[in-house]
Amino acid sequence: KKYDNGILTADTRIVRSGSLAIQDRDGANQITREFTWGINMGGGIGGLLSLRQGAMDYAYLYDGKGNVSAVLDTAQSVAAAYRYDSFGRLQTQAGSLAQPFQYSTKRYFADSGLLYFGYRYYAPALGKWITRDP
Repeated sequence: KKYDNGILTADTRIVRSGSLAIQDRDGANQITREFTWGINMGGGIGGLLSLRQGAMDYAYLYDGKGNVSAVLDTAQSVAAAYRYDSFGRLQTQAGSLAQPFQYSTKRYFADSGLLYFGYRYYAPALGKWITRDP
């Protein structure tokens, strides 16, 4: 949930199948995004295959470390592109597509600047985990 001056401005609900995010829904419970994962059921690095957002489909591309490096639309045009430093800090971003998966194929929360790794949150700006190992 996102508030601005005490007023709810955005409400995103994440629908999961096990540990994998398969849908994002808005406050009216309408699907805003759908994610397709590969056979790696643990939500590992590079396992995210595609995104459906609105009426558009997108495919994920990865660098050699399993970070999302680009997202292509159905015309194979780059809808979003990313480059990171060694600690996951976003160095460059291009394209207009807003989508949540970036470094290590993990969900990035722009409001907090944190990546969610399933059991812990990581702050790429600090290069540190903000919570202990479970």
